[in-house]
Amino acid sequence: MIKKVIIYFLAKCPAPFRDFVFSIKRYTLFPRPDAPPPFFLLLVDGGIYHGGFADRMKGIVSCFAFCRQNDIPFRIHYTFPFPLDDFLVPNEYDWTLKNDEFITRNFAQAKYLNLVGSSSIKRLTQLKKGKQQVHCYANRDVLEQLNTYYHTHQVWGDLFRQLFRPAAALQQELNNKREQLPAGYTGVAFRFQNLLGDFEEYKTVPLVPEEQSELIDRCRSFLVRFQQQLQMPLFVTSDSYIFSQSLSGLENIYCFPAQNLHLDHQHIHPSATYLKSFIDFFLLSESRKVYAAGTKQMYATEFPVYAARLNGRPFERLLIE
Repeated sequence: MIKKVIIYFLAKCPAPFRDFVFSIKRYTLFPRPDAPPPFFLLLVDGGIYHGGFADRMKGIVSCFAFCRQNDIPFRIHYTFPFPLDDFLVPNEYDWTLKNDEFITRNFAQAKYLNLVGSSSIKRLTQLKKGKQQVHCYANRDVLEQLNTYYHTHQVWGDLFRQLFRPAAALQQELNNKREQLPAGYTGVAFRFQNLLGDFEEYKTVPLVPEEQSELIDRCRSFLVRFQQQLQMPLFVTSDSYIFSQSLSGLENIYCFPAQNLHLDHQHIHPSATYLKSFIDFFLLSESRKVYAAGTKQMYATEFPVYAARLNGRPFERLLIE
């Protein structure tokens, strides 16, 4: 009861005050004898809710853009639910901690900044470049606002590519999948959450079996009609293993079924369990055009939105009636 009251009280407080309170809990008053190197540290460590793949990349790219605009060293500490370098490694910009760098745990040497769920750049632009490390959680895309504020023209896909390239194991999987796909395919993404009962996520309630079968049939029928309308091959991604399997045998419709988990799932699994999200993201980004398809009861995912932005592909949402 007391914990709920405290949470309710903090939720009503201004964000800077909440950050201050959590700083007291997070840090120690006793510094290391050597001064910590100042940098902006983007945290994905399971300490709070982060969101899924797209949300995490939105926060990372936005904070990187801010650091580039202000000439601030940018680092990523991504450990949950896997080390990021299992799948993505530095490309043009090295965001890893250097040999002489460490993450301070001292209250006076760190600025705690929780921007999760916030689409405002106010607290970012109010940061003062100095000797403190900034330890930041973020999961929103504020790049357009930052470009307007700083009179810059940074592009989301360019920033992502400056930061990341596929790690060797992911690159090999991508090469294998590309060999199985025809040239000039169109990408279509579906997001069922847990409607089909095979993708545990937050409080999404599965449909009853009859409604699950009806939803699968509607989406399959849509894909067949859509492929015939476009007269080009389709590459389909889905968070549902059941739906992905149901597409087997459909002409000119390609899908790579695999078990999948939401990245904020609280039970830790082997890193390979999360490989599908990265494969789908990169392959969607190479489509001629990217679509997000779904019924009114399905989630309007932003995963394909940012896959399209990676390589500047056109994007469109399709409502299945």
